[in-house]
Amino acid sequence: RSTFDELVKAASSYIDREACDRPCLVVGESFGGALATVVAQRTSNVEGVVLVNPATCYAESALAAKAPPILELPAWAYYVGLASLLPLFVDRHGVRALFDIVTNKRLPCVIESPRQEAYMGRVALSLPERIARMPRGTLAWRLREWLDVGARVDVGALAQPTLVVFGDEDNTLPSEREAARVVALLSKARAVRVPGAGHAATLGSRVDLRAEVAAFFGAEPGFSFLAGAPRKMRADAAS
Repeated sequence: RSTFDELVKAASSYIDREACDRPCLVVGESFGGALATVVAQRTSNVEGVVLVNPATCYAESALAAKAPPILELPAWAYYVGLASLLPLFVDRHGVRALFDIVTNKRLPCVIESPRQEAYMGRVALSLPERIARMPRGTLAWRLREWLDVGARVDVGALAQPTLVVFGDEDNTLPSEREAARVVALLSKARAVRVPGAGHAATLGSRVDLRAEVAAFFGAEPGFSFLAGAPRKMRADAAS
């Protein structure tokens, strides 16, 4: 398990190594938004930032209120407590999309290939189980070492132009309020509302992120998009 600072170092080193001095756009969603905020401040070739429902507002969130007490539950009640968090992460669109996948009625329009269909099926069907079966130690680590630390990062220190994308039905974090705060703090920032989107389904078919990036950063922003993620970060996400 890595600390917040170790994840920042891993992401910064990855960008330095792969970007080869080209300008980069960093996109961070949820906890990744807090991470991206610090990575952008420590990496010289990051020239733009996109934050999607950033967890920089975790301290004021429903998740911060409901998740820590679950750690104090006896063993027999712990997984019941985890299951009680699931409604925070879904919205009406996500429930309908998952139902469509399960019943084979139709595929959501975000899926355009058999490879995307297979990926969406794996993620959509496994997410509830992954949350509901998260070990106590993993939950404690992520709350204490990742989210608590991420909530204290200084968003106002971002020097890069910043686009903030938020779902206006996010039940996990107060993302709409946080988007307004970030825009007020920074000299060049804009918020994009995604109507009806919850925490885990803001991106995808309901917002054209590439178009929003082009509109905010310029029609030809010239950023490098790096595929994948550092091995250390992938391992931590899976543990």
